[in-house]
Amino acid sequence: MTFPGTRSEGTPLPPRVVIVGAGIAGLACAARLLDLSRERGRALDLTIMDSASRAGGVIATESRDGFLVEKGPDCFITEKPRALDLCRRLGLEDQVIGTNPECRRSFVLLRGRILPIPEGYQLMAPGRLWPFATTPILSLVGKLRAACDLILPRGAPRDDESLASFVRRRFGSEVHDDIYYEPDGAGFFRKTNNAGGLEGGITNGQPIVLRVAMKPISTLYNPKKSVDIETKEAFDATVERSDICTVPAAGVVGEAVIAFEMANAMMEKFGGDSLEEMKRNYDAYQASVRAF
Repeated sequence: MTFPGTRSEGTPLPPRVVIVGAGIAGLACAARLLDLSRERGRALDLTIMDSASRAGGVIATESRDGFLVEKGPDCFITEKPRALDLCRRLGLEDQVIGTNPECRRSFVLLRGRILPIPEGYQLMAPGRLWPFATTPILSLVGKLRAACDLILPRGAPRDDESLASFVRRRFGSEVHDDIYYEPDGAGFFRKTNNAGGLEGGITNGQPIVLRVAMKPISTLYNPKKSVDIETKEAFDATVERSDICTVPAAGVVGEAVIAFEMANAMMEKFGGDSLEEMKRNYDAYQASVRAF
């Protein structure tokens, strides 16, 4: 999708912006850029690129067996005004459907039963004692172990502790990932992914979840003296701002770095003289794992 700017004869070319990814983040970024372009009366050459044949990323609605299935994120927190403001600017405010207070629950599937998450349970911690004490999701031992979080001393600071490690340390292993087996179909599998796809440094077949940190942008309101490389003349450096978000850009860099590392791991495990040979080795490994 391309939204070219216009210019009159003799005016400079409009800024060109390419957004990679037509998911909600990319589309929201494009909408904001177009708003700024109209507000400031400046032309903008904007291109959105995506590998899929449709925009929206993982957000989709599908009708199946008489049910309406929402894929990907289907809601947002109205306490945070940004998403609701975007709906207003797009003329969608009248289509926003609030949560039904009578059905404001989340559920988990446990041993073939659909069980509600205890009321008041948010961000992995119970906010109300009685619903947590009476839930059948955790055993009595598991509840007692999780309750120890109230009396356990604060642990020593760790440079890089995974979320799964923190949960096990504070709440016990019963809130971690169980392993199941189905002879016809799934084989070995897990119903949860609290470990983030890695256990003991080995992938377990679940999606790999990584925590990435980036250095904040430095703020420089007092420009430092500098020298132009071409003219060798002295000038004051520009004022740098730190009130902008570079996480989306850093995310692209992080994905690229991870792709290189995963490619190296694939070459080390399934390497060959060509992609066809490496794919053949990979397919053979997958077949042996499924037959285990």
